[in-house]
Amino acid sequence: MLIIHGDNLVESRNYLNSQIAAARKKKQLITRIEVKDLNLTDLIQFTKSNSIFNQDSLIVIFNFFSLLPSNKKTEIIQYLKNNQTLNLILYQDRTIPSPTIRSFNKTQVQYFKQNPIIFNFLESIRPGNSTDTLKWFYQLQSQGESAEMIMAMIIRQIRLLISLSGADNNFQLSPWQKNKLLKQVKFFRPQQLLELHQELYLIDKNLKTGVNPLDLSTQLENFLLGLNYEH
Repeated sequence: MLIIHGDNLVESRNYLNSQIAAARKKKQLITRIEVKDLNLTDLIQFTKSNSIFNQDSLIVIFNFFSLLPSNKKTEIIQYLKNNQTLNLILYQDRTIPSPTIRSFNKTQVQYFKQNPIIFNFLESIRPGNSTDTLKWFYQLQSQGESAEMIMAMIIRQIRLLISLSGADNNFQLSPWQKNKLLKQVKFFRPQQLLELHQELYLIDKNLKTGVNPLDLSTQLENFLLGLNYEH
């Protein structure tokens, strides 16, 4: 079993993709399970069917540790701890607490730590604060952080703010992180956050289709400058 986690989403995702690509080369069947669809019965069936049909496979579970505490989560954790030799990857798009990691004492772990400046950058994102936000943005770039990584983190931050601005709070955050986000979300109108998310979606779409001739770094700079104007 392998746990991949950390705040550096680009590097962690690239590593996950490399593991999946290696499994495909071995002709393994890839089974992806989203956390919302996960239950112990199905997980056992997935893991047991491989031996029954004598077929090698790789199971990838996304963001399992984001589940709120429940009997279901406890049962699955216990099953995984008792079966740490499974060909299974637990991928988490944030840092998993150390006590949880230590409890999987026979599991390989890959941790992808984020540049600490990224958090100053993300916390500075709010209307009328483009000067500070761009300062952190340029500093990240000067340290070699890619525009793709920065964009991924902006999207994640906006999605967290959208969730906290509404009724969808069904995810786990450390108290300090949630408090910082709650302070930040007060600077935005709910509709404004949705509009910003749409802008980021269009940037990503246009980049993939080649509609916008500007490179991603310039597009992100324009996006951050636009925070000074009413949406």
